[in-house]
Amino acid sequence: MLRGVNVSLSESDGVSIRKLLEPMNFSAYCWKIDRDESYGENDQSLFPLEDTINGEEVNHSIKHGDSYTIYFLDMKAFPSEADMLEIETYHDFLESACEIIILVADGAYIEIYAKDFVLLKDIYENALKNSIEKVEYITEENDGRTRMTVW
Repeated sequence: MLRGVNVSLSESDGVSIRKLLEPMNFSAYCWKIDRDESYGENDQSLFPLEDTINGEEVNHSIKHGDSYTIYFLDMKAFPSEADMLEIETYHDFLESACEIIILVADGAYIEIYAKDFVLLKDIYENALKNSIEKVEYITEENDGRTRMTVW
């Protein structure tokens, strides 16, 4: 069963996280930022310090921000009225209202889990279209993640 997409960006790819995540509609969700180490203009945090951010703010930061660097990111997308429960495991993810999980480690290792298989396919194909060399689907067979966090 398809769980997500795993991408390893390298400088030779010349692709940003912004470009990779183009198929995503950030505005459709309310986002829970569990942890992040990201910097926008003037070394300010890319995201507000609140734990919960509306989709428009995330969309603006990711897709329309001038320049930013994401070193670590743990963010989860929920429908606007949903309870934002803690997601520790993949099973928790399946049982929750959470729709998408984005995990970024060291600014280059990105895992995107989603319940929407069309979105996963779109992200995978977008990565290939942008000549990213290291991209693969995450399945039950190859998913080594035991916790849904980068910390």
